[in-house]
Amino acid sequence: MQPSPRQTSVVSKVKLPEERLEYFFNERFEPRKEDRDSNLKDFSNLNWCSTEAPAHGTVQIVLSNRRTNRILCAEIPVKTYFLVTATRTNNQPCELTFGLSLS
Repeated sequence: MQPSPRQTSVVSKVKLPEERLEYFFNERFEPRKEDRDSNLKDFSNLNWCSTEAPAHGTVQIVLSNRRTNRILCAEIPVKTYFLVTATRTNNQPCELTFGLSLS
């Protein structure tokens, strides 16, 4: 029985639409203001907003076989969505705080 190739690395090469996200967060959408809990007084000026963003790119998977010293590299095209959240304090521009792949 031949040994299975060993996965040596997985690299995500996905590009988000950065300019559109920046426009959305800074111009089109005012972050929500919610009633603040009395325990969160220090964060009373913190607002946030989220959106989903399409992402396109590739995932590169590298496999190696110790016995034959062969390396196999595959790039798989991907099309997915990310949930992106930004925060804003006072009148400062929004800053990307969190991103999560929805795939």
